[in-house]
Amino acid sequence: MNFLRIPSAFHGVRCQSPHSFFLQCCKSIPSRIERNRFRCYHTVPEIPERKLNPLFSDRGVKVAWDEHQGLVVKSLNDRVKGTELEDHSIFNIIFQTAVLPEHAATFQFASQAYNNHFFFESLIGAEKAKEDSKTQFESNPVIQQVVLENFESKEDLLSKIKQLASNTFGAAWIWVVLDDYNRLQVIRTFQAGTPFLWTRWQSNDPHLVPSVPDHSTRPRNYSHVPLLNLCLWDHAYFTDFGLFQREQYIDTWFQSINWSLIEDRLKQSLV
Repeated sequence: MNFLRIPSAFHGVRCQSPHSFFLQCCKSIPSRIERNRFRCYHTVPEIPERKLNPLFSDRGVKVAWDEHQGLVVKSLNDRVKGTELEDHSIFNIIFQTAVLPEHAATFQFASQAYNNHFFFESLIGAEKAKEDSKTQFESNPVIQQVVLENFESKEDLLSKIKQLASNTFGAAWIWVVLDDYNRLQVIRTFQAGTPFLWTRWQSNDPHLVPSVPDHSTRPRNYSHVPLLNLCLWDHAYFTDFGLFQREQYIDTWFQSINWSLIEDRLKQSLV
């Protein structure tokens, strides 16, 4: 079971209070865990593809996935061990710790574990993509239509992503999200910020935080559903692209997206 396939778990969930809403979500998203009697510990799951050339070499995957994800998950386990959070899913931990200053580090590790898995889950290597035409953008009409409705073209979407990335200093994530009204937005979260809670985008820049919509009229009880994300942490591109080739890394990433998976996320998330 994939413990990070969030949009499918959100689909159809309707509750009067945020607390009961997130409890329902978390029940439907079991963590990838190793059980030891009654205690649960998160482990690093297998990713769909490890042959991710030209975006990642074998060494790049080892650094950006095996080593980084391993460190993040270990750090998370170390912090929740022996606490009331020990048996909770990663997604549940994110929401339980997001507004608690005393759990700031726990939130960061849980959110980063989610973000990095979501990123790697979306990727496909050039050889595999060539063999399976369904992974191409043009073969997925739903995501293609939504992109064209919100942007002039797929290239325009990439341009918006690159523009935001070029204005980003330090570790961050760029997200393509479905907003409250089924519109696509490109947003940024700094460090291990999560797109689910706009207050945890980790940004104080007023140019980046859009006006908050009228929540009484929106069709969801949560802010955004992520469809796609781009990692702007150094560990993601330094090994294969170096410190000064981030734009090349972004171009290569955009050619390494499994659009069939993005289409599935979109279909499960539309309301």
